[in-house]
This record gives sequence, structure tokens and C-alpha cells, in this order.
Amino acid sequence: MLAKDYISLEIPILKSSDTCAQVLRWMDEYRVLHMPVFKGAEFIGIVSEADILNVEDESQPVQSLENKLMKVAVQGHSTIYEVIKLMDDFKLSLLPVLDDNKRLMGTISYKEVISALVTVFNLNARGAVFVLEMNYVDYALSEISRIVESNDSRVLSTHVSFHPDSNLIDVVVKVNTESLTGILQTLERYDYAVKASFGSSQTDDQLQERYEELMRYLNT
Repeated sequence: MLAKDYISLEIPILKSSDTCAQVLRWMDEYRVLHMPVFKGAEFIGIVSEADILNVEDESQPVQSLENKLMKVAVQGHSTIYEVIKLMDDFKLSLLPVLDDNKRLMGTISYKEVISALVTVFNLNARGAVFVLEMNYVDYALSEISRIVESNDSRVLSTHVSFHPDSNLIDVVVKVNTESLTGILQTLERYDYAVKASFGSSQTDDQLQERYEELMRYLNT
């Protein structure tokens, strides 16, 4: 699950000479809040819509905001989890992906991240997702599977992420049933802490909301 596998070439790449007004038009057209800026072949940072809206003269070049540009990018061999963490840490709607020579390969937006999560958690399959929080020493996949199977369901995939400077972990579990009621009740009866749950049938707006929630649980 590498960044290079999910890059998009759809988003225009800004030149440092592009005007702030042009950048705003592109952000509106492509529905992003951030875009990478290049001076020749050199990546100089990510500009945000918020910074441009604070500019008094939108005819000035985006390079005039260079001291506010975020120097954040990932490499093609970065994992999708590193992408998720950076997007969450810096509240970005998009990240540039660079090769080993720091040349642009493409960009990753939340849409590409969702596509990656669909693959990781087998979300195309019928089912739902829940997140458990527990101490690492208490984690036993066999016990969680037994509880799921006692409710006539099966575990399709799992992911474990560690809390920083803590023995706590989040366990993300995908199951093959859309109704989690019985599973969650049984888990709680066995004193599992259910941190979140996500159904499999979502509208586009709900999908974006679920993406934002999942990012909070998948930091690595």
C-alpha cells in the first residue's frame, strides 16, 4: 500500500508565477483546499485556500506567500498510512508525491485515500467496520473473532494502530454483516471499549465524514 499506487495526475501543478486569483479558480474547480507550488522543478510548498483569501491583491503571484507555504510532501515509497497521518496532522486535503530526486510524481487527495482504505479494509464487500480501544496486552484476535462468529458473522480484515507513548491500541475490524447491533452488544458485555462503528452504505457526504473519522483512528 504505497503512495505511488494511488497518485492522481488530475490536479494542476502551480507555478510560483501563477496569480492567487487563478489558484482560487482551480481550487474551486477541483474541489480542493490545498495545492502544491513549484518554482521550476523545485517543490517550494503547499498553498492553502485560507492563506490566499487573506491576500489583499489576488493579482499577485502565489510566490508572494512563500513564507506561509507548508513544506509537506511524501515520497512514492511512503505507505498509505504515512499519507493519512500527514494529511491529518496538517489538516490537508491533498499531498504532493515526490520521487527520490524530489521530482513530482502526482498528488494524493482524500478521494485517493478513500480508494486505498476501500482496498485495505475490503470495503467493497458487504459488511461494516467497528473500532475497539484496548491495552496491547489484552489484544487477542481469536477472542474478537469468536465474539463476531457467535453473532453469525465473520471477520474480513483487521488493522491495529498504536497510540503514541502509550500501551493502548486501536483495533479496526471489518465484518461481513451490515448490522453491528448484536456484535457490539456482545463486545460491550465482555468489557470491550467500542470507540466507533461505521456502516457500509454511505452517501458521498457521509463517505467524506467517515474518511475524516477513520483518519483519527488510523494514525501510525
